[in-house]
Amino acid sequence: MRFSIVFFFLLSAVMPSFGQIIEGQDTLYGNEWINYDQQYFKMLVAEDGMYKVTGQELQNAGVPISTI
Repeated sequence: MRFSIVFFFLLSAVMPSFGQIIEGQDTLYGNEWINYDQQYFKMLVAEDGMYKVTGQELQNAGVPISTI
């Protein structure tokens, strides 16, 4: 039991270091796709799954679809 607790603690302490990708001399964090000069919209959903969002729904939510 004690070994399990220590093992879990050590594993929990080490796992965050695997959130980075080492590629050559670069360290990638997974957010390289973000272009800070663009505007992004977040859509909250109730459950995991695939959703269809129409242009009309985006427009009703205030997204300027003419500039997309």
